[in-house]
Amino acid sequence: MTLKAMFLHGTVVIDGWMVSSLGETALAALGRAAAGGGVGSGAIFACSNALQLRTAQASGTGDPVFRKSVLAAGLTTGLAIGAMGVFCLIVFGQSVLNAMATNKEMAEQAWAYLAIFPIVLIAEAVGQNLASHCNGCGRTRLPLYSFFLSVPLNIFVSAILIHGFFGAPALGIAGAAIGSAIAVSLQAIYLAVRVFLIDGALSQVKGWRNGSFTSTLKRHLAFSWPIAITFVSANYATRVCMLIYAQMSLSAFAAMTLIVPWIMVAGTIGMQWAQATGILVAQLLGDRRNENELDQFLSSAWRASFLGRRRSCDGLPCDHFCI
Repeated sequence: MTLKAMFLHGTVVIDGWMVSSLGETALAALGRAAAGGGVGSGAIFACSNALQLRTAQASGTGDPVFRKSVLAAGLTTGLAIGAMGVFCLIVFGQSVLNAMATNKEMAEQAWAYLAIFPIVLIAEAVGQNLASHCNGCGRTRLPLYSFFLSVPLNIFVSAILIHGFFGAPALGIAGAAIGSAIAVSLQAIYLAVRVFLIDGALSQVKGWRNGSFTSTLKRHLAFSWPIAITFVSANYATRVCMLIYAQMSLSAFAAMTLIVPWIMVAGTIGMQWAQATGILVAQLLGDRRNENELDQFLSSAWRASFLGRRRSCDGLPCDHFCI
């Protein structure tokens, strides 16, 4: 999971590096477009994290009806959010970019990128939720393998279309968007095929967890929204800050466009450890493990998340670590 997240943020770093040769205007346009498109993808990411935990709980129970219900509800929710994101981009995207851009050229370049982003949103709505399903079932390598396919393709296609190599048209930052759209679509197709081959039998399972699909979807939303809001608030804080930074000078914002992905890479390890811990706890709860086993696991996970040394208070041993 950690490697997958590093690939995800690392792709943004590479895109920024390839676009930087086009000049500060192109790099700043990429930053503005990515901040706008990231609002929709951030919502998809947040809901997929809720699906991840719900899937882990269902996997722990071993109930095929529960597993089918969670997967169907999660995909429905993700596609609905993706559709809303596409609608907002089409209706409001260009006007928002025009308001943020410091000149006409930047606005045009940013819209050239964002106009292609709806494809990315729909593909992410499928791919992110299928990846969360795999993570929740304990198959964390499958999402990583999908990035092994998509990241090299993204870099290769983006480099060709950004700079016009091998006789291709030089599309600038629009080439980066096309590269991302192709790569994310391939990733979603790969995960869909693998999930179907492994869990295709779930489509033959009769019934729904809460009696009907509508009731199941309502229960899934009731479980998901507190978790999703937590992730949305963290993600949107970064996006809103980027929109605020857009009012900086051209060179300063271009620099921020390069710096922010590196900051996200640096915070990946702790975030993925926390998510992996949540998945395993949900599986244990679904399997109805006793309190002692849960306490033992959480104690180990908590201690391993810190680096430090055991200290003592008043000569007596303490059960915590210095950070």
